Amino acid sequence: MSSPVSRAGQRRPSAAAILLIIVLALCLCSSATISVAALSGGPRKNPVVQCGDDFNRICDVATSARDLWGCMMKNMDKISNEACREYVIGFHACTRDAEKRGSCVYPAADYATAVRRCLRNMPESAVSKECLSSQFYLPIADARNAMLKFSSQDL
Repeated sequence: MSSPVSRAGQRRPSAAAILLIIVLALCLCSSATISVAALSGGPRKNPVVQCGDDFNRICDVATSARDLWGCMMKNMDKISNEACREYVIGFHACTRDAEKRGSCVYPAADYATAVRRCLRNMPESAVSKECLSSQFYLPIADARNAMLKFSSQDL
């Protein structure tokens, strides 16, 4: 008769334990999917996906993320994808707001991350309405709202 103990002296997980892990993983995945769908505006496509064709058509010579987004901002009138154009317009407004702080926009491989990092440290009163209402700013607004909700639950 075989024992659930392996040759190394460690117990093997039971079928029930494995099933429990699988069920918990599925619950976690479905919870994440529901959370994304519940965000304001529903799930959002990555701007790289939205802007892919326009990147290739308009800014194919850009050598860095910063160059690429700078090129897109300079050529907003040439962007054919409406969702991409709205994102770039918002990114441009938010970049202007972040650059007003001078010291907080750092060179980064992901320029958008550097701009968002700066905006997260700014009071909303210092951010333009054009930026605040943009798709670019939406992840920051979602994070701020979640933090406010979380901090109000602690009281």
